Amino acid sequence: MWAFDESRPGGGADEAPGEGEGTFFEPHLVIPYFPGDTGTTGPGGKRDFPAGVIDYLCPSIKINGAPYNGAPLPRNQTVSVTIEVANTKNKGMWAMVSLYWTDPTAVFTGNALHNGSDDAEVGPPQTLYVPAGGKASFNITFTPLTKMPNHVCLLAEVTSSDDPAPGTFDVSDRHYACHNLNLLTVAQNRVSTINFFVANPFDTEAEVLVRLRPEGDVELAQLRRLYSTEPVRLREEAFRIHGVGDGRMREAGRELTFPLAAGTRQLCQMLVSTNDLRAGQFSAVRVDQEVKQNPTDGTGARRGSLGVVIFPERG
Repeated sequence: MWAFDESRPGGGADEAPGEGEGTFFEPHLVIPYFPGDTGTTGPGGKRDFPAGVIDYLCPSIKINGAPYNGAPLPRNQTVSVTIEVANTKNKGMWAMVSLYWTDPTAVFTGNALHNGSDDAEVGPPQTLYVPAGGKASFNITFTPLTKMPNHVCLLAEVTSSDDPAPGTFDVSDRHYACHNLNLLTVAQNRVSTINFFVANPFDTEAEVLVRLRPEGDVELAQLRRLYSTEPVRLREEAFRIHGVGDGRMREAGRELTFPLAAGTRQLCQMLVSTNDLRAGQFSAVRVDQEVKQNPTDGTGARRGSLGVVIFPERG
């Protein structure tokens, strides 16, 4: 049977045909990272990121209708951020999308996200109808102001009355997606740096693991679409990381583990030194963070990442 949805503009049948009497109708909202993404194929019903799908670069988030390559946005000029939402099940639903920004960070916490401040103006949440088995594009204005950092992360959230977002700001949940890409120019025979935050989203102290990893050939091929230059995979020895935000300098390496107080962030710094990049080339490294609420058994873990695309300094 067809169900009649009076909440739809103008009313009308919107649900897909059922299997007879007793069919259960429900919405299933997702901000997709790839075609066919339902956001529930991973462990615990979370989103799974197949090879070649970059978790810090959701293609459903666009700037002025085009993929965004992470370059600093012009100050005091309004752009339109488009977020595409899919509804993969059999009930149409009104949904609301919100846009947030934050300085570069691997795991998001609500107290560090902005949807308006002295640094940027963000348009209000947008509400649209997402039909059963269909999609809708939400457009939210975003105006970077003078004080906003050059590189920021954009995070989108979709929610509805019948399919509410959990409030975790975790992109492994289908209600969230991010664009968390940063650019770094490196000079020959010199160390270049980029700062970012790691965070503990839990209400108790937790153990934080931060790890650097050069992106592989499959991911570099995806990024090449944004830059039209030759990808080069750098050696792991080119990268180091240390923590600088707690009044002491932690030992630099490609991996760090340390405790972090509830609901707090710590500033970290990535150091890059390489002579392997030439004009017309780029490389990329990912920063992975895992925070464990219960380090002894690994439960309550939250993961996140950010990407850094590296270019050689122009001669």
